[in-house]
Amino acid sequence: MDTIDWSRAAARCSVLVHEISALMALLAPRSAGAPPAGQALAGARAAEAAHQLLEALAGHPEFAAGARAVMRLQGALHAWQRAIRDNSPIGRRYQIALMQQAATAMSACLHVESHALQEWGRMRSSARFAAPSPVEPGLH
Repeated sequence: MDTIDWSRAAARCSVLVHEISALMALLAPRSAGAPPAGQALAGARAAEAAHQLLEALAGHPEFAAGARAVMRLQGALHAWQRAIRDNSPIGRRYQIALMQQAATAMSACLHVESHALQEWGRMRSSARFAAPSPVEPGLH
């Protein structure tokens, strides 16, 4: 991975963490009166952010565990969205499962983001020190 890949992975992790937080806030028991349209929109935004993150992590085995957590989140999101759309009587169970997967995915995203930012910084600083320093005129 180069610095752009590391930066992209960190940025997409940050976006997914934000979207998961917004979704969890709407699904929390204290906000049970949140409009279904708002919940559906938050779910769709989280699903899109998860998809974009998986694209950024594709082909990078160091992020396999994080990618699996995001894939489980996607599965829970799709099941919950289907239950909401079909007005399923067990929709609450899907919501609880989604909350559990969201918490796991958020933790994984924070780990991936931390690792990506650390590697991005390491690569930038090593590139800066590896570059030949210019020779000032008259200092031969």
